[in-house]
Amino acid sequence: MAEAQNVYVSFLPEQLVFRENDPANEMFYILEGSVEVFKEIEGRKISLGGLQKGEVFGEMGLLEAGCARTASVQAVSEVKLLVLNKDEFFKRIKENPQFCLNILKSLSLRLQKANEELMVLKFVVSG
Repeated sequence: MAEAQNVYVSFLPEQLVFRENDPANEMFYILEGSVEVFKEIEGRKISLGGLQKGEVFGEMGLLEAGCARTASVQAVSEVKLLVLNKDEFFKRIKENPQFCLNILKSLSLRLQKANEELMVLKFVVSG
């Protein structure tokens, strides 16, 4: 069986990597640069945060079958990404447990940040 080749993509500042509701067939590992994750609500761009070298995004599409993108991602600077499809993603997890731990840590930090932001919103709304 032939070994899979790594697939890389590059984007210039302000280029879209993907748009919310696009099919989610791969995830991305940031090798260089940074991106912004955002949603558009009633014509307004709402930033959900930035990601930089060493972080991943798009993983939800590999973990949930038939999942569409839940947000849009745009390059902030010149960015180089490693693209991982589902097979390559699970292969890397099996061969490199540290890869899996890094993703879990990233997801845990994002959940912690989301919980903190939710608490602030609840505080503001409740007066």
